[in-house]
Amino acid sequence: MRHADSITVDPHKSGYVPYPAGGLCYRDERARYLITWTGPYIDGGAGAAAAMGVFGLEGSKPGAAPVAAYVAHEVLGLHRGGYGALLGEAMFTSVKMYSHWVTMGLDSHTLLVTPLTMLPAERDGAGAEAVEAQRRYIRECITNRPNRELVQDAEAMTLVKQMGSDLSINAFACNFRVSRGGPPNRDVAEASYLNARIIERLSVTRVDDEAQSKPLILMGTELDSERYGECLRKFKGRLGLDEDDDAPLAGLCNVSMSVFPTTGNFVAEMAEAFRKVAEEEVENCWKRIQVVPAIHSFVMHGTSTLYLTYLPIFNLGSYRQQLIFSAKLPKEVMDAYAQAQRASPGAVFTVHTSTDELLSSVLQRGKCMVDIRQGLPPLHGYVFNADAREFSRLYVELTDIVVIKHTSLAPRNHSKQYPKFMPFFLYGSPEQLHIDHVLLKSPNAQLSCSGVGLELEGEATVKGLDLQKGVIVVLDEIREHASQPYGRSHQPEFFASGRSFNASVYADPFDGKYSKHPVGISSLYEKLEAAQPLAKGRITLGDSVYVDATHLNCDTVPKLCITPREKLTLDQLMLSATTDYEKIKKDFAQVASHSRAIASADIEQHIVANATLSDKYVLRPADEASFGEDQPTLQISRFAFSGPSDKHSRKLAVRQGWKDAFDQALVDYKVQSANRPVIHT
Repeated sequence: MRHADSITVDPHKSGYVPYPAGGLCYRDERARYLITWTGPYIDGGAGAAAAMGVFGLEGSKPGAAPVAAYVAHEVLGLHRGGYGALLGEAMFTSVKMYSHWVTMGLDSHTLLVTPLTMLPAERDGAGAEAVEAQRRYIRECITNRPNRELVQDAEAMTLVKQMGSDLSINAFACNFRVSRGGPPNRDVAEASYLNARIIERLSVTRVDDEAQSKPLILMGTELDSERYGECLRKFKGRLGLDEDDDAPLAGLCNVSMSVFPTTGNFVAEMAEAFRKVAEEEVENCWKRIQVVPAIHSFVMHGTSTLYLTYLPIFNLGSYRQQLIFSAKLPKEVMDAYAQAQRASPGAVFTVHTSTDELLSSVLQRGKCMVDIRQGLPPLHGYVFNADAREFSRLYVELTDIVVIKHTSLAPRNHSKQYPKFMPFFLYGSPEQLHIDHVLLKSPNAQLSCSGVGLELEGEATVKGLDLQKGVIVVLDEIREHASQPYGRSHQPEFFASGRSFNASVYADPFDGKYSKHPVGISSLYEKLEAAQPLAKGRITLGDSVYVDATHLNCDTVPKLCITPREKLTLDQLMLSATTDYEKIKKDFAQVASHSRAIASADIEQHIVANATLSDKYVLRPADEASFGEDQPTLQISRFAFSGPSDKHSRKLAVRQGWKDAFDQALVDYKVQSANRPVIHT
């Protein structure tokens, strides 16, 4: 510290006094003049020594806080038997917590915990076996030993003095194994998601959080390559992550201020509570990365040749791809769809697999059974004909699937930055052109439109473009890097029917690489900037426009189903649910759109707890055992719920939750005041 030009003192961590008692110490006193903020009401004409409030941006400062620091110093004493003993015990608590963090992975088949501060063996450059041996020694000789016994062990105490942070703060991060006892996850974004989920569970932010129910409180932080450089790179490697992945890493911090947790080994109870929460969240991470059968949905484009544009989800393994393919439907179904599309040109028609499928299996077979409907269904397996004008078909065979574009949306394939201007895939035929926004970074918005118009300048013609394989069209007027990210409070309003934009058409630099397996295209925009456009012109959006900045970015898909309380056949259940359709639909929308649901760490659990269906039905997770082997169920679609679309929306939802609670408390108070009897004297 003696070599530093300035030192910041935060007494609230080690001095046990209020936050404003902090101080800033300069080696050269002239440096204090670099930042001053003064006013007559601050210095009051006092001399330089008494006018310390002018230095810094805070302006007037409370006097009670520094007085608290002074009184604490006088009472405890700034010596080895006073503050020295207090801080020494706090540091000892910090080291004991460090010993739990560094050894926690030894007792877990799923969780990996790594402190930012290296073990002494790591700092000395020892091999993996020596580091592992030191971790085991710490677990056996330090972690759970009583204090009196530990301080008697000279060898163990020598290691205690060498390990852990120089301060009472332990910074660490978690990773997970991709299966029980399997290899570690390599994706930084997935590890960050795990740490963020742990923070949500072990912090007090939402209105329904109860501090008393939290086994411990942690702080969150974020480490990025720009500030932490090589340090972060090595830290990722120690976690088992890809060192070359430049994504920022969410981390965790705990501050040990008390002198009491090590007595009775209370630290071990806190560590065990943390491990339980973290291992539960590892299972949520598995849901994100594991590719499992699911119902897959598509937007329909074109009536002469049918094109299907996939509706992906960034945060779930089963849906992490952008996909466009052509396919065929039975003639009578295609004719009926074309007629419905002409009758409702602005409507969005969607296709959904009739059963849970692996998308890779569908592409491999080149066919599957699908349900078709106008709009997005709140329930799968049955189309409610509440409005007879809506087009719908069940269990139709989709054949002759030919992949046109297929890109990976896994975090490791994301671009570092949003593109400067907004690129789209352009495909179809000269008579029927369609576009779909190229998704290069998360969060994002899916923007699709069928029947677009394209006028090219000069001698270039639409027929000269290779539309069967697809090209790239860039909207030269829409600066994507400036407008992203979109969310619930910031929608891409420019993408509306009839809007026109100047555009440049490029050959797809990844043409020939698209197949039944998704390909990473993170460098697409850089390749476009280095290329010459095939043509320039003006593009006009058609009537049918699909815009989504919610489902694409949701953190989880609630897998819920409706089961009748009485034993019914599937037809009877459908008939019963049809009668109650509007109430079911309204109830789901109300529960899922509430600020508490949006900010909830587990939206599925929130919906089950708060939905108020008719007494005839039971709402439950789809993976729970049914009440009877032959009991029919209706699966709730992911489109019935409106989850958080981005971090900013999530924060706003948390704030809205607190505001709703305050408004309700105010109403309750007014009602109580109005009903309170008046006493006349």
